[in-house]
Amino acid sequence: MIAARREQLEARLVALQVSPSTTNRVMMLFDSENFTDFVGRFVALAQIQSADKEQIVSAMEEEEKLKELEETLAEQVVTIKEKTTIVETELAEFDKELESLQILMADNQEGLNQILTKKENEKVRLEEVAAAEKVAAAEQAAKAETATKASETTQSTQTTQSSSVSTPVVEKQEQPAVEAPASTNGRTLSVSATAYSRHEAGLSNFTATGIDLRRNSMVIAVDPNVIPLGSLLDVPGYGIAIAGDTGGAIKGNKIDLHMEDVGRMNAFGRQQMTITILN
Repeated sequence: MIAARREQLEARLVALQVSPSTTNRVMMLFDSENFTDFVGRFVALAQIQSADKEQIVSAMEEEEKLKELEETLAEQVVTIKEKTTIVETELAEFDKELESLQILMADNQEGLNQILTKKENEKVRLEEVAAAEKVAAAEQAAKAETATKASETTQSTQTTQSSSVSTPVVEKQEQPAVEAPASTNGRTLSVSATAYSRHEAGLSNFTATGIDLRRNSMVIAVDPNVIPLGSLLDVPGYGIAIAGDTGGAIKGNKIDLHMEDVGRMNAFGRQQMTITILN
């Protein structure tokens, strides 16, 4: 657009310079018939000359405006080039950051996959451990039940034997039966003992290790960190029983004796005693 306007102005200036109208205008003055005609023609020529002058001035002003427009356009072009360079630089930096983020996301995904794999492996391992512990608990419960039956058989034999002795001797044997002496084999431990019964409201017939209290009631709740589950315990006044249950309040050197008789359980209260861990 600017180039077209420049060409138009150049054509107008050239036309004014090479036009033969100047010569023709002088000839017009000489061809005047009288002074009045001369004056009229001179005024007309002056007006034409003034109009040409205005055209020249207008053309020059247009030329100045064109120069200003060209300078403004050049500045805008430079500014656009600078902004384009800045945008290209920012795009290059953005591409680098995007590439870095993609690499980081890939690394994080790989780490997440490894964590998930470890979690699944640990879950499988824990399930295997739980299954093994359940089997071991069942075996220990069976051993404890066998030991309990053997103990009951032994006590029955001792009672039968003691019944053949005189009455004073029987009385001496009955007292230790209530307060059973600790076995000389095993580790002794001073504990605080309480009692519970499966017949209490909210309690189950099965212990934490799966022992059915209806079949084997000689079970003691312990803290596994102090007394390992499955251990055989000799408790004064209670007998030999298995450590086969746990309890939220049974922490440290505390035990809870299971009793079928709720009245006996209530009468037991809390007692301080020394027990023997047989195995």
